[in-house]
Amino acid sequence: MKKTIILFALLMSTIIYSLVFAQNNSERQAYDYAETTIAYKEMLNGLRGVLYNDQCINIDKIISSEREPEKDNDTHYALFDTNGDGQPELHIRSQNHYFIISYKNEDLYVWKDLSPYYTQLDNGAFLHFRPGGTPPHMSYIYLIMNYSGDETLNIYFEKYDMDANGVYDENDKYLYEGIEVTLDEWTSLTEKYLTEKSDSIEWCVYSRGNNEL
Repeated sequence: MKKTIILFALLMSTIIYSLVFAQNNSERQAYDYAETTIAYKEMLNGLRGVLYNDQCINIDKIISSEREPEKDNDTHYALFDTNGDGQPELHIRSQNHYFIISYKNEDLYVWKDLSPYYTQLDNGAFLHFRPGGTPPHMSYIYLIMNYSGDETLNIYFEKYDMDANGVYDENDKYLYEGIEVTLDEWTSLTEKYLTEKSDSIEWCVYSRGNNEL
């Protein structure tokens, strides 16, 4: 039974990996680059807000951290076409949030609010990576979203350094979608996700009131 599940997972991972961009590139639209970037710049510099959960929030709300206010300025931003429609979105990653903001019909809206542990990959998917302790471990989530930002696939996998020796080997614990697997099986199942690059997004350091695009 376990072997069947693993083989099925391998097959699905191959299909999923090849369909990410095919899905997101299906809808492309014309847009005004100057108008879009002006709106994003106004958002970054505190001159404009964005509607989120029936409230209008500004850049201060995104970057502020009640737990660690000294890290309020640890924020980066970038322009990147998130969903393959030909129009870039504004990515803002702070201590507590990873907001992806889009512009449509002369208005800004939040395309997605993610954990700051997510990174968008070059193939259009997102990878969540977070280390943990007791015992030391690494947790991952591979996330695919559609044109509108709705999640279409969510795969999670983990590895635990059971003897806490700083090396992940055959003596440690490996999980794929909650199922315990061997090191070789885990590597085969996750290699496509963990080797995908994330070089396309060029992040800029946020500077309060003085940001260019």
